[in-house]
Amino acid sequence: MLSKNIGLYGGAFDPVHKGHMNIAKKCLNFFNLNHLIFIPTGKSVFNKQLTDSEHRINMLNRAIKDKNFLISNYEIEKSKNGMTSYAIDTIKSYIHPDNHLFFIMGFDAFKTFNLWKDWKNFLNYCHLIIINRYDDGFNFDELPNDIRNFLKNNEVKNKEELFKTKHRIFCLKIENMAMESSKIKQKIQNSEDLFDDLDQKVISYIEEKNLYSIPGQSK
Repeated sequence: MLSKNIGLYGGAFDPVHKGHMNIAKKCLNFFNLNHLIFIPTGKSVFNKQLTDSEHRINMLNRAIKDKNFLISNYEIEKSKNGMTSYAIDTIKSYIHPDNHLFFIMGFDAFKTFNLWKDWKNFLNYCHLIIINRYDDGFNFDELPNDIRNFLKNNEVKNKEELFKTKHRIFCLKIENMAMESSKIKQKIQNSEDLFDDLDQKVISYIEEKNLYSIPGQSK
């Protein structure tokens, strides 16, 4: 059986925006992934208030246009049983001798990576792909010392290194990606144009379900 390169892209996707999709497309092509799996957060570790999972999955389904993009409800199903979503557990669920796993996370999330469950063990199971969505490069001075050392000891600059046995870290810069869900929600509340931020089918769904019209809305 041929080995498969699988990208695991977790997040709230609340709502999924064009920045998320561009990151997914870039990773799919750059790392020669067979599939990229969007994994919407179930019960947030940090008690972040999230829109109902059904809406978030429906928006993802409307935004996805590539046959190699998939959606997993793994964490959402766990949340229905009152279980918190831990990324390390999600990654373990995809372990298979024929899979090479690439876990995708943003630089902002990486700055607090030392607060994640079993964070030092991630490289036992997958590669870490750190995405910088801004134009000014990675500001490594923002990282706590233990994360900075973790990066220094495990980063590779050449993506071909990721296809060797040992799991490593690769930092991928994507320009002009300064989109934030919180700002998009504010634009919705202000009735501003969303064409540059969201797929038209996602915009239509938000309007149909009247999502985000009220600050803090989660249903």
